[in-house]
Amino acid sequence: MYKITPQQFEQIRIVVKKYTDAIIASVAGVDVLTPDAYKAIKALNIDPPPKSPLVREMHDLGHIVAAISDPKARYEMTYDEYLRRLKERRTPLSQVEVRAVDYAAARSAEYVRGLGNTISAVTGHLLIEADDEQRRWKQGEIRTAVSDGVRWRRTVARIKQDIGRATGDWARDLHRIATTESNNAYQQGYGEQIAALHGNDARVIRSPNPDACDDCKRLFLGSDGKPKVFKLSEIEANSNVGQKRQNWQPTLESVHPWCGCQTHFIPQGWGFDEDGDLIPL
Repeated sequence: MYKITPQQFEQIRIVVKKYTDAIIASVAGVDVLTPDAYKAIKALNIDPPPKSPLVREMHDLGHIVAAISDPKARYEMTYDEYLRRLKERRTPLSQVEVRAVDYAAARSAEYVRGLGNTISAVTGHLLIEADDEQRRWKQGEIRTAVSDGVRWRRTVARIKQDIGRATGDWARDLHRIATTESNNAYQQGYGEQIAALHGNDARVIRSPNPDACDDCKRLFLGSDGKPKVFKLSEIEANSNVGQKRQNWQPTLESVHPWCGCQTHFIPQGWGFDEDGDLIPL
């Protein structure tokens, strides 16, 4: 009788961990991996980890965008233009900026590791369920090889369906982690550059997307639908970690997972007209 062995479960766990570490290297960088983990992912037949991880690239992009005075140029900037501007940015990161990037990388790695642990546990659980179902069937009244074969094929199909549904959830989780943490790193970089150019009390808005949730609209838009103007230092100091939704405050980082609200600098003497467009007052 076929049985999932502890050795096979351990093999599954090792495979999941290796590919989880490969994702961590892409998002957060190889520095957050142990030497053994780095050796293990190098042995995989996949593309090598990028020299500049996602978190650092988004942080640098926030710096660059904040330094571009022409808003139109920001949206028309190609990747080659981004690389050119990145090379021009010769000012080394301050200790505060380095810590901010390291924190974002460590937090992203923690989220991905947690997801990897979930994947490993769920995969093992699905295999145990399938193994138990097969055993119950074989111990039942129907003993013919044909019936057993038909039943086992049905069990395999169910495994595929269950894992298919689970991997869809895992893919969404990875997308959520990458989207949320890259946006956090971008907003952090943007805020640091605005502070360097215009001071910690520079005036900024947090612009919700058209499909933003009611919480972001409540936090960042006034009753007239126009963006609220904040001091940069004010929203940098706020945090919603551990807070109930009704107590959420305006923050520089994402208010919630999938949050896409963007920070924009508002020059002194500028405001919004009746249509919500930015104009000199």
